[in-house]
Amino acid sequence: MISKKKIPECINCGCRDLRVLEINHKNGFGTKERKEKRIPGTRFYGMIVQGKRSIEDLEITCRVCNARHYCKREFGIDWHIQFIEP
Repeated sequence: MISKKKIPECINCGCRDLRVLEINHKNGFGTKERKEKRIPGTRFYGMIVQGKRSIEDLEITCRVCNARHYCKREFGIDWHIQFIEP
């Protein structure tokens, strides 16, 4: 739903390995949202599937690009990431 693709992939590097794909909050504060609203991960995903949670501020990233997003937002550090398919 978030990626709008048959096979989701990281919006940055194109990784399609489902084991490492994550939902990234574009504006940050994903942990804060879940803690303040007391929404566990499974309920968060359910809200998305049921259309009870907007997805406009969400994107699919791999774990590495999600960390890159955090470091860029918090510390101004950025680097290039290239996914190499196994």
